[in-house]
Amino acid sequence: MYFLGIDLASNSIKLSVFDRKRDRILKNTNYKNLRKQRYGSFDNGNGAKYEKGALSLEGLSEIARANGEPQQISGKQELFEQIIANTY
Repeated sequence: MYFLGIDLASNSIKLSVFDRKRDRILKNTNYKNLRKQRYGSFDNGNGAKYEKGALSLEGLSEIARANGEPQQISGKQELFEQIIANTY
């Protein structure tokens, strides 16, 4: 029982620290805008249809074959990692 209490306290502290860091990231960085840009294709068109379940993977495959290779756009993964790692 004693160890369970220690684990619970440890996890509570970790969550508290995470909550504060998350709040600082959302308040003091452009994370929200970057995330909106990164997943913007799901806000309208075929991406939105897929997200809502109105378009299957087979349907997306047909669209991809008809349109060819998409323009390569950076997902800025390293930037997201740096924002999270360097926000105090």
